[in-house]
Amino acid sequence: MSVAHGRWTDAPLEPSRLIGGPVADPVITAVFANNEAETVNRMLRSIEANEHIVPAEMPDGVEDYLNQTSVWPEWADPEKIRLGQRLFHSPETKSA
Repeated sequence: MSVAHGRWTDAPLEPSRLIGGPVADPVITAVFANNEAETVNRMLRSIEANEHIVPAEMPDGVEDYLNQTSVWPEWADPEKIRLGQRLFHSPETKSA
């Protein structure tokens, strides 16, 4: 059964939920193991508009991950990425 969330249903999104990343997976595992998800989400929302600052309060593993992945690969198309971000950015996550 597919559950509708706005214009998307679970059916086309489900296969992508099973794809992980070798750099990100251990970081995410540690964030949840240390009950830091809410703190990390709050900090990421606060730095969303500023791409160059990682708060000192960010858990070390997340800070290391953000610093490791700060440079995009050559094949990355910034305009396509911005369009994808706009597509999946929900109104309730926008700051006031």
